[in-house]
Amino acid sequence: GRKLGFPTANVKYSNNKLLPEVGVYMGYTTIDGKRYRSVINVGNNPTFDADNITVESHILDFDGDIYGQTVVVEFLKYIRGEKKFKDVSDLVKQIKKDVEVVVASAKGE
Repeated sequence: GRKLGFPTANVKYSNNKLLPEVGVYMGYTTIDGKRYRSVINVGNNPTFDADNITVESHILDFDGDIYGQTVVVEFLKYIRGEKKFKDVSDLVKQIKKDVEVVVASAKGE
């Protein structure tokens, strides 16, 4: 995510945990007791031909090093399904739209 301009927390999860449907979500990521709005992707990153399911959280209004820390991810609302984009440029455009959805939702609260 960082190489695309959207750094993400790559969240490890145990195999005995249920994940929501593959797709993009609005949610929160909690770090050291503080909640941050987040755009969360659950899926296999088809644009890059990956084959394992990952959970990645782009944390809004946060710029810190959280490697090795425990974070809690909350899924609030399904935004869209996973999609394979024809190129990275199209993927970046869509991620910007996903972020706009989450930011607009925060303004509506």
